[in-house]
Amino acid sequence: MLARVTIDHFGVPTIHAPSRLIAFRTLGYMVARHRLFQLDLLRRLTAGNLSEIVGKAAVDVDINQRVFGFRHVAREVIKRLPEEQIAVLQAYAEGINMYMQQIKVYPPEFLALRYTPKRWEPEDSILVGLYLFQNLTADEEEFERMMTVMEASLPAEVVRFLTPDEDAYMTALAGGQEPLRPSQKIPIDALNILRQRSKSADNTLPSIEEMNFAKGSNGWVVGHNKTHDGRAILANDIHLDLSAPNIWYKVHMHYEDAHLSGFVVPGLPIMTVGSNQYVAWGYTVMHSDVLDLVTLELSSEHPDEYKTPDGWQPFIMTEEVIQVKGQEDIHVTCKATIWGPVLPKPLLNQHVALHWTALDPQAVDIGLLDMDKVQTLNEAIRVVNEFGGPPMNVMLADDDGHIAWTFCGKLPLRKGHDGLSARVWKDGNIGWDGYIAADELPRVIDPPADFLVTANNRTLGTHYPYSIGYNFVSGYRAYAISQKLQAQEHVTEREMFDLQLDTTTTFYDFYRSLLQDVLTPEVLDGQADLTYACQLIADWDGEVRTSSTGFPILYRFREVLIKEILPTYLAPCKEKEESFVYRWGTMETPLRQLLKERIPETLPYPDTYSSWDDLCVCLLQLVINELKKECKTSHLDGITWGKINICKVRHPLAAGIPFAARILNMPYYKLPGCDFTIRVAQPKIGVSVRFVLSPGEEAEALWNMPCGQSGYPLSYHYKDLHRFWMEGMPLPFYV
Repeated sequence: MLARVTIDHFGVPTIHAPSRLIAFRTLGYMVARHRLFQLDLLRRLTAGNLSEIVGKAAVDVDINQRVFGFRHVAREVIKRLPEEQIAVLQAYAEGINMYMQQIKVYPPEFLALRYTPKRWEPEDSILVGLYLFQNLTADEEEFERMMTVMEASLPAEVVRFLTPDEDAYMTALAGGQEPLRPSQKIPIDALNILRQRSKSADNTLPSIEEMNFAKGSNGWVVGHNKTHDGRAILANDIHLDLSAPNIWYKVHMHYEDAHLSGFVVPGLPIMTVGSNQYVAWGYTVMHSDVLDLVTLELSSEHPDEYKTPDGWQPFIMTEEVIQVKGQEDIHVTCKATIWGPVLPKPLLNQHVALHWTALDPQAVDIGLLDMDKVQTLNEAIRVVNEFGGPPMNVMLADDDGHIAWTFCGKLPLRKGHDGLSARVWKDGNIGWDGYIAADELPRVIDPPADFLVTANNRTLGTHYPYSIGYNFVSGYRAYAISQKLQAQEHVTEREMFDLQLDTTTTFYDFYRSLLQDVLTPEVLDGQADLTYACQLIADWDGEVRTSSTGFPILYRFREVLIKEILPTYLAPCKEKEESFVYRWGTMETPLRQLLKERIPETLPYPDTYSSWDDLCVCLLQLVINELKKECKTSHLDGITWGKINICKVRHPLAAGIPFAARILNMPYYKLPGCDFTIRVAQPKIGVSVRFVLSPGEEAEALWNMPCGQSGYPLSYHYKDLHRFWMEGMPLPFYV
């Protein structure tokens, strides 16, 4: 029996099939038809096979990927998957290969690079799943490196002060409100010593990076008591790196008793987010800690051996052959241990191995397939709790008006350590002891407030018996969404969509007050720019529009404060580890403490600034001068947010084919919103898809996403959705 496919005028297919296997075979065919180059690129990127098609420019990327051995992991995952999951993977691969057998002219990327793709295998779909795993969790390696260096370089009180897991906006969903790493008093004496040390280290001060919403998302569910007619509504906007084509592909699937509507990732045969008419589900990144760095002790007599609980063991050596287009093959020797691969980059001059759930075949599957069968909230919770994939916050709503929040993914049970920094595991007293049982993962069902919100913030307090992470982003977005929802009644899908586009913020009120405090009449006397800047800041209405003039000054002022103040206390870290970067999600907490108290003994660069107030005034003047230059204006009125926040969604090959960039890239666009508004927006990272839906009421659901359904640059559907996304215009789920 065959499937029937209809396609709407946005290129979204609706698949009607007599069975699950035929439905996913058809999905594979449709995804290949629209996204063939993206399919091949994702599996090549993960496995480390890019150099084969683009040449030496990708060699370093391939070498780094080969260290992880993702191709081997994917094959091991396939060996242990249940038969029904393997059958779906095989059917999906058959659909992709069927399209490749029929195609007469390959998409232009293949023609430009002069190659044809190989057959799609079931393990290639697992590679795409591992791509998502890496994309959403690999940053934890850098966090652990950072903490290891800080612990080795700074007084313990300074480390605690600079790495809290709370801010003024944090609200946990379960386990109480107490943080694992509460904010600390300013360690005045220790910071005083460190700032003095930084005087002689001007050229070695570390970099500071923020992680406000990168690889994040907003997600919330509203229950029957808050909606206009008793339904439950799910709202989800997923924040990722933006590129053309988009990472999401929209589809409707009807087979047997299943009716699925939502979004899939090309290459992965599961409805990643969406609805089955009984239950709707969406995700936000939870910033879990699912990897550890293991410090290795090498044998002085036999450098190819390392210490384990069972004595000295030889490294597992594999030779990777990287084919490079137009050049000879490159041979790379990779080392591995019983805990995982040895990373090429040492830590504090010591070799480290990587222990990571993404490399454990028992922690990876496509169990979300079974969301097509669930009919109740409890059934859905069971499926997502047992799913092996990137750990995420899961938001759920059912057709009876009930809502829930829980986790998915395997979360390690640690023994002898907290996972914050690298440790030696050679004695067997430190390590992992399996994973948290699925039925012990946290969950909240139908809370009294009748809504649940996650936005990459800390969701657990200390009463939950297990630690799942430590470096969460600011709680501001979750706080802002909660404040809005608390004030709303009788909500509809359109109101929830409008909330996703909200660009108001109170986050910068702190910096406005700070400047109003330090910009005294004496300071402003005779200073035309400072006086007008002060007026623009005072007049800013809290909306981050593209036309906003006071906001860009506040935004950049805060950025400059971070880069001028915090590195002052981190010079020893840069001295000990050249590549050290301070990247902490709630760095706002210590920053505001320092700016509130403005203690002379903690003032950065006392030879440069006479006081904290002087520092603020000097940095404001610096910001004004830089913004004038950037915006090419001599007047402060010409400094608007739209000249700074320009969204640039590019095709991965556009840089190498300049004459085709206009066709390959999306139109550049000025976006409202920022990292501390509900509508998040940055030039290269932002909302990869947004949707609002109620299970069973999909006809009233709303959505939009960048780019289009097709990855074929000459297709009408390559860019046709982009205008709606840029302008924040909702589209109906069914057209």
